[in-house]
Amino acid sequence: MRLLTHVRDRIGHALRHAVARPVRHTERRDAAMRLKDGATRACPACTGVLLFRESYRVMRTDRNTTEPAWVCHTHPCGYREFVRK
Repeated sequence: MRLLTHVRDRIGHALRHAVARPVRHTERRDAAMRLKDGATRACPACTGVLLFRESYRVMRTDRNTTEPAWVCHTHPCGYREFVRK
């Protein structure tokens, strides 16, 4: 009886691990769908032209960084939309 219990526990343990493995979803970045520097679209604020910049300079008080962003160059709109949150 003890042997059967041991075998049942071992088989159950192996089956639970085989089925219960989490499925890993890898992030796929398709090069054809990725934004390219200089892409354009309509500005939602002024209906001007938004220009995509891969390295848009952001001036901050603690540190200056560059981040990908959509930027409107129509004066005086200046609308900015950052791609990464």
